[in-house]
Amino acid sequence: MRMHRFLLGLILSFVLVILSVACNSAPPSPLDAGREALKAGKSAEAIASLEKAVGNAPGSAEAHMLLGRAYLQANQKDQAQTRFAAGLSLDAKAVAFLDPQSADEHFLAGNVLANMNRLDEALTEYQTVVKLAPDRAGAYTNIGVVYYQKRQLDDAITQYQKALSIEPNDAVTHYLLGAAYVQQDKVSDAEKEFQAALSFDPTLGQAYIGLGNVYLLNKDYDKAGGTLEKATVLLPDSPEALFALGKTYALQSRKADAIRVLNQCIQLNPPDPIKAEAQKIIEQLGTP
Repeated sequence: MRMHRFLLGLILSFVLVILSVACNSAPPSPLDAGREALKAGKSAEAIASLEKAVGNAPGSAEAHMLLGRAYLQANQKDQAQTRFAAGLSLDAKAVAFLDPQSADEHFLAGNVLANMNRLDEALTEYQTVVKLAPDRAGAYTNIGVVYYQKRQLDDAITQYQKALSIEPNDAVTHYLLGAAYVQQDKVSDAEKEFQAALSFDPTLGQAYIGLGNVYLLNKDYDKAGGTLEKATVLLPDSPEALFALGKTYALQSRKADAIRVLNQCIQLNPPDPIKAEAQKIIEQLGTP
C-alpha cells in the first residue's frame, strides 16, 4: 500500500513537472507560426503572422518571401510581387525560400527579377517553371523576352514560337515575335505578326506602333499614318507612337501636324535618341 502511494506520488510529481514545462514553453514565433499556416494552406493566418514577422525583422529576406508566398496563395499577386521584390533585394539567394514545386511562385519570382534587370536569375526561374509546367505558354514568352533583352534574337524567336504553339491566339506574344523580326530586318514576317496580334486583340496599342513602323519602312505613308493615329488614341502618352506619327506627317509634308505631334512627344521627355531626332525633324521643318 505504501509502495502504491509512493508510486502515485512520483506519477503526480512527474505530471506536475510536465505541466510546468508546458506552461513555461514559449509560443511559436510569428515566423514559425506563419510558416506552419502557409504549409496548411491557411492564407489569412499566414499573412497575419508573417506581417508581424516582417514588422519585427524588416531585414529578414525569409519573412518577406514567405509573406509573398502567403499573398500569392491568397491570389493577391500585387502584394506578393512587392514582398518578393523586398526579399530578393535583401538576399540574392532568397529564391531558396520558394516552394520548389510551385510553378506560380517561380514564375512571379522570375517577373520580379526581370523587372530588377537581373536577367540571368530571371531566366533560371522561368526555366524552372517550364520544367514544372511544360505547357505554360507565358513562361516561354517571358524566356523569350529575357533573350530579347540579352540581344539573343534567334533564341527569343524560338521561345515565342514555342509559346504560340501552346497558345496560338496570344496577341502579346505575336507582337513580341514581330518586334524580334523587326530587329532582324525581317519586315514582312514582322508585319504578319503585328497583324496577327491585332486580329486577336484590336486594342493592343503597341502592335499598332509596330505595324505603323513597318509601313514607314515600306514607305507606305498613308497606311502608316492611319495605323499610328490608332496607336496614339490607344496610347496617348506613348513617345514612340507620337514620334512615329510625327515623322510620318513630316514625310507626308503635313508640316503643322508633324510639329504639333513631335512637340507633344518631346514634352513627354522621351529617351535621348527619340528626343534628339524629334527636335532635329522640327528644326528641318522650320516654322509651320
